[in-house]
Formats: sequence, structure tokens, C-alpha cells
Amino acid sequence: MNVRLSSILGVGVMMTLIVIVVAILDTIFGHRLSSSVGNANSSGPASGANSVQASTQDSARLAEINQELLEAFRTSTETSRSLDEAQRMAEQWEQDLSSLMNNDEGRLIASHADLVQKIAYLQSQTRPTSAEITALRLSLTPLDAEVTSRYGLSKPEPLPGNVLAQLHDLHSQTQSIHETWSAATEQLRAIIREAKRRSPAPPSSPAPPATPPAPPQVVSPASVAATASSPDASANSNASSVSAPAAIGNAVPNAAPPQPPAGATVTPPAPTDAAGLKAAVQQRQDDEALAEMEATIQAERERDKLAAQRKAAQEQLQREREEQQAVLLAEAQSPEVSQLLSPFLTKRYHQPRLAGSSVQMQRTFDEHPMSLTALQSVGALEASEYGLEVLVRVASHRDLAPPKWQYRPSPRTWSRETRATLIKTQDALRRLGPVLVENGLLSQ
Repeated sequence: MNVRLSSILGVGVMMTLIVIVVAILDTIFGHRLSSSVGNANSSGPASGANSVQASTQDSARLAEINQELLEAFRTSTETSRSLDEAQRMAEQWEQDLSSLMNNDEGRLIASHADLVQKIAYLQSQTRPTSAEITALRLSLTPLDAEVTSRYGLSKPEPLPGNVLAQLHDLHSQTQSIHETWSAATEQLRAIIREAKRRSPAPPSSPAPPATPPAPPQVVSPASVAATASSPDASANSNASSVSAPAAIGNAVPNAAPPQPPAGATVTPPAPTDAAGLKAAVQQRQDDEALAEMEATIQAERERDKLAAQRKAAQEQLQREREEQQAVLLAEAQSPEVSQLLSPFLTKRYHQPRLAGSSVQMQRTFDEHPMSLTALQSVGALEASEYGLEVLVRVASHRDLAPPKWQYRPSPRTWSRETRATLIKTQDALRRLGPVLVENGLLSQ
């Protein structure tokens, strides 16, 4: 009975353990499976959204790169074209200017002093040379290569560094050069056209001499009667009536056209054809260009005049300053001043300085005359009673080696002559100090 009971209990325990193990395994694997499915379901839409967003960003970036390349390509092309035109105008301008030395246009210009002056003005202006234009072309070449190697590709790489900024800078420089040479070319052509307009017209070929009128015929009564009786009298009469006015007209010289009264302003007739209108517009443009050039020449002449006057005034001021410095130096080197300033001009190993409210002598490594700056900093050059007192303390200090003053620093002990000497010394140091420093007689 006991054995059976224990067997039953053992089987029950085993069944219980099996149930528990199955429950645990179901819990573990079921959780993992559901987690995997959940993760798969949740990650699918997010991954798709991220992919779409990345594709949109790539498209926007590609559009930016293509836009930048288009701008760079246009800028490079315009710059290259402007450089070509500027180079051509520069070479043509030099050629036209050289041709004026030997051709008829140059001789026409040479007969008018104002036009010669304008040509000289054009020659004096500084313009970019062909070599400078070539240098810009060389700077453009590597930038253009960077653009053309990418332009037109389906997925181009972005331009490196500041290529676009450099292209814009070159384009700006080229435009300025182009405008400069365009203006110079137009001014030269305007001068040539003006010289041609001023030149006298070539003499026209003489007109053929007029046929002299036939001498008048003497008609006798017999011939009149014969004519009247002739069957062709009527026809001859009509012919005579036609030829007579013609003969009279030939005999009378052509009347001269009426002349305007003296002093009257003659206005040329307005052009009626397209060529005349174009010539009038061109002349007005030439007049404006020449007037602008004349104004520029006059302005530069005035600037040169003012600059010359300013330079002359500066040179005069410099001469006066040098003369004044020479006078001051001569005074500073005079025996009287040398004796008066000997305590300050002598080289020593001491310089004055303030220690609180008292004046002390600070030892230096090198031997120098007294410092003008040190004298000013301690107050020895102040135009006052205090300044004179400090000056005496410096020049008679106990640490100072001779030569030095023997005056006492108390103003009550100064005689009238002593005070006059102190004032004279202080004035000499203030007036002559810069000259003495410049010539090494005083330290800075």
C-alpha cells in the first residue's frame, strides 16, 4: 500500500514538472516570436519612409549642383568671350594708333592742335596690356576645366573650393577691362571722324563750259515776205516761237542764289534720308565724346596744377623747417648754450626719476646725456615756480657727477640773476630739446 502510494506521488510530481517546463518554454519562445513579428511589422514602414526622405534629399542636392554648374558655365563662357574681345580691341587700338603716324588721317589730326592734345591724352592713359589680358586668360583656364569636366553629366560632383567665386571675380575684372578698351576705341574713332569733318572738301571737277548763244540773225523785209509766202511759213513760225525763248535763256546767265544777310546764323537742312540721319546721330555722339574728353583733360590739368601747387607749398615748408632747424642747431651748438646746458648734456650713468614726491637719480647700464623725456616726466620743464625748483634739484643732485649746479632748490635763496639763468636754461631746453635729441646731444 505504501509502495503504491509512493509510486502514484512520484508520477504526479513528474507530471507537474513536465507541465511547468512546457509552460516555461511556451512563455519564452512565444515572447520571442511575437517580438520578432512585431519588430518586423514596426520597422517596415519606417525603413520605407527613411528611404524616400534620403532620395528626396539626394535629388535636391543634385539640383543645387546642376544650378551651380550652369551658373559657373555661363560665367566662364562670358568671361572668355569678353577676354577675346578685349584682346582684339587692344591690338586693334595699338595698330590704329601706330597707323596715324604715316596715313592721311594722322596728317589731318596733326593740323588741329586740340585733336593732337586729345590723342596725347589717350596715349597717356593707363590701360590693361595684352600681357595682363593673357594672364587673366591663364587664370581662367584651370577654372574652366573644372566646370567643363562636370557640366552635362547625369550625376556631377560639386565644384571644389571657391571656383564659382573666383569665376565671378575674373568676370568682374574682364568686364572692367572690356569697358576700358571699348571707351578708348570709340574715343580714337571720334577724333578721326572729327578730323575728317574739319578737313576742307576736295575740289570738284570743273563743269563743262556752257554753249555760247548763237548770234542774232538780221531779218530783212524780203525774207519776211518770202517766209510769209512759203507754204511752210506756219511751221517755221511755230519753230521760231519755240527756239527764241531757248536762245534767250541761253544768253542770260544763271542767277546766283540769294545769300543770307551778314551775321545771320545758317542752320543746315535737316537730313531726310537714313544715311544723313545716321551721320547726324554719329556726329552728335562724337561731339559728346570729345566734349567729355575735353572736360576730363581740363579736370586733370586742374588736378595737376593743384598737385604742383601743393608740392611747391610742401617743399617751401620743408625748406623753411630745415632752415629753422639749422638755426636752432647752430644755437644749440653755440658755446653759450653748451655752457648753460652742460649739466644736462654731459654723459653720465644717471637719469632723473620721481620717487613719490621727491626727485631721485636712477643708475643706468650705459652712459648717456640726460633724457629729455625724463626731464619732462619729473616736471623740470614746466613753466612755473615748481618747474624751476625741480630743474634745480635735478641739476644739483648729490648723486650727479660734475659739471652740476651749486644752486639750492629753495626759491627764497635765488637772486634775480639766478632766477633769470634758471628761466633761460628751462626755455633753452624746451625750444632746443628736439634738435638736441635729433643730433644726439640729449637722450630721447
